[in-house]
Amino acid sequence: MRLTLRTLLSYRDGTLPPNVHEELGRKLRASPTAQGIVERIDRAGATPRPLSMEVVSLMSACSANDVSEFLDNALEPEKLFGMERKCMDDDSLLVEVASIHSILAKEYRRDRKSTRLNSSHSSVSRMP
Repeated sequence: MRLTLRTLLSYRDGTLPPNVHEELGRKLRASPTAQGIVERIDRAGATPRPLSMEVVSLMSACSANDVSEFLDNALEPEKLFGMERKCMDDDSLLVEVASIHSILAKEYRRDRKSTRLNSSHSSVSRMP
């Protein structure tokens, strides 16, 4: 698996299968560039800018639909590199995309946990 911004975010948020998580962990540790991106996300997220500056920066960088399609792996291939480049060039956009991914990952894990609990309850109710 390639170490892209999306896979890096998935690694950070723990949404990858264990074997893929381990493989990407090795690649991350071997890549100073990837480590630098993680540090940028952490640093920029820890020092928030005034909201008005954030909104102007984000609105000029890309649309909400672009971010959604990027995170959903539905962005057209010819736009994918451009979106990653925009994130790399703008800390506000990078942190925003990382934050949205984290929120979605939490919901994904919660839904999976809920689904497992519901299926275990339904199998117990079917027992004689």
